[in-house]
Amino acid sequence: MSSEFDPRSGRKGFVRDVMRRISAAPPEGDPVEPGDGDPARSPRDEVEDLRNALRLFGADSPEFRRRLDRVLAEHEAMRRRYHLTREQFADAERQNERLVGVLQEAKQQIELLKEEVDKLCAPPNNYGIFTRANKDGTAEIFVDGRQMRVNVHPNVDPFQFVEGQQVVLNEAFNIVEPAGFIARGEIASVVDFLADNRVIALGHTDDERVITLSDPLRRESLKVGDHILYDPRTHYAFEKMPKSAVEEVVLEEIPEVTYDDIGGLGDQIGILRDSVELPYIYPEVFAEHKLSPPKGILLYGPPCCGKTLIAKAVANSLAKSIEKRTGKETTPYFLNVKGPELLNKYVGETEHKLREVFKKARDKGVLVGLSAHNPALIALAEEKGWDVDYYMCCLYYLTRPREEFQKLLGGQSPLGEIYLQDDPPRMFKVIQAARKPCLAYKLLAAGRQVESAAQVRRCFETAFKNIKPTDAVIVNPREVLTQDRGGKFIRR
Repeated sequence: MSSEFDPRSGRKGFVRDVMRRISAAPPEGDPVEPGDGDPARSPRDEVEDLRNALRLFGADSPEFRRRLDRVLAEHEAMRRRYHLTREQFADAERQNERLVGVLQEAKQQIELLKEEVDKLCAPPNNYGIFTRANKDGTAEIFVDGRQMRVNVHPNVDPFQFVEGQQVVLNEAFNIVEPAGFIARGEIASVVDFLADNRVIALGHTDDERVITLSDPLRRESLKVGDHILYDPRTHYAFEKMPKSAVEEVVLEEIPEVTYDDIGGLGDQIGILRDSVELPYIYPEVFAEHKLSPPKGILLYGPPCCGKTLIAKAVANSLAKSIEKRTGKETTPYFLNVKGPELLNKYVGETEHKLREVFKKARDKGVLVGLSAHNPALIALAEEKGWDVDYYMCCLYYLTRPREEFQKLLGGQSPLGEIYLQDDPPRMFKVIQAARKPCLAYKLLAAGRQVESAAQVRRCFETAFKNIKPTDAVIVNPREVLTQDRGGKFIRR
């Protein structure tokens, strides 16, 4: 035994180096896998056995070397397993982190899905129209035409709402959030203005109703005749509608034409000024002498002969004359109706546009009349209840289709105006049935019934016999007068 530790021995350093390498065991707590020996023995037990074998057999003993080689091999295997286990542990830790991230993401998705499911399963929300807020935190609203006092969510300030605004209600009919304004409903026309931001409006069935203006509409410059969008259940108006389709065929303008702009129509201008301007400028003179001013003027003639210019000049001159006489500013208006554009292929559209034209003219204080050659048109206006003040009735149906004239004339093509004797009785029948005043014209068939005084008398007697007391006839004096060689007019 003493010879094994001889300092002169060369194996002493080798054995010491082996013992140092074996003694460098893994720290406590690290994973250790046993080798081929007893699984219950630890590496420290193997080292202690090796020391005992060294003392017993010596450093040169085969048994010692065999045990030493086995211990070294087990130590190397354990070292490799130790590093492999650490790498596996690191991989498992990284996988665990990834798994934690995936689980957190899945948790968020599950929470979002839960919110979506809760939304889909939640009861529907109602909408109401806000009217005013109360001091106790409640609010007054309209729901389907019913007025209700409801509570307001603590996070919602009812004093920030405006009248007529929509609000969202929960299942308990409490206000939970604000909304916009209603963008659909019915159209009504403003007739008059009331206090407290209310108006009298005319609906599509011509029935009047009181409507409250919502807050945005109160800032609009409304006037009589404007169209507004309102909710028929709550009677709140929300929007000023654009101009109606009839305003596309009615040109409203302020004329600047004067009589000096018209040339070659001096006689006609003089007649118009006497007929139109004098009754407005000197009404007391007409009343004193019991003169009845004309209720309307009919201008006829070929295109581009000055009819429209004269009408504009009359409106401008009359406004200036009234302004000069009364000292009040007067604005003239000229309504130019484009007749062909009133026609529409859809049933009822033409009548609707005509009613709009009549109403627009009446809003300006103008009497509205309907002139027709066809008796059926007057009868239709009476049946439909068109809003007109009087009818201009031509006793002769001069606007018949050409094919109908040919049929009535036995196949002959008409030349010029055709006056059939069967036309006046049909028009007189319509005049008698009309509830409004009628003005009959073409009484003398444009001078064709003035061959004798007796013939003229018969025409007048027939007319006055077949019209109502409120009706009248229009006759051109030139039809019953003729000029002599000196140019003076004499009776026929």
